[in-house]
Amino acid sequence: MGDYTGLRAKVTVKPELREYIKELLHHSYDWEDAMVSFQILGDWETNPAYKMIDAPLKSWIKYPRHSFIPFGMHSYMPEEWGDAYRKFDVETGVWEFSCSVKNYDKTIEYFLENLFPLLVESCEYCEKRFEGYSSPSTFYKLVPGGEKFVVDRVITPVESQLVGK
Repeated sequence: MGDYTGLRAKVTVKPELREYIKELLHHSYDWEDAMVSFQILGDWETNPAYKMIDAPLKSWIKYPRHSFIPFGMHSYMPEEWGDAYRKFDVETGVWEFSCSVKNYDKTIEYFLENLFPLLVESCEYCEKRFEGYSSPSTFYKLVPGGEKFVVDRVITPVESQLVGK
């Protein structure tokens, strides 16, 4: 029943991809449906930003449990995480979310390595935590130039209570 891993982040989405994230979060709630919406409008093939994420997004859509990021509800996450949430401000590009997923196939790591860096220009925090109150949190940072997320630090459960407040 358990074995959930949580992911929560506060990032700024690249300006050229904000409409896609808006579509994803406000209308379709599905990575592929949002992409199809833009393909129907003809924007997908003409926008260089969408061309850049096309192949990684298509790979992500095939990945096990991909839809749980950012749409998975919290399961066994610490109380200080509160309820699962998804917030996005299309004007500023600030995107906050928290979710959990059974991470057997390293879904979170795949997302952080292959898609997330292509979508965001800055990161205030990005935290991964295995279920339970005694598990440490792993924080990621976006490396200069924005090519990838790397482990920044691992902290105790007490320290992680201060994040996202």
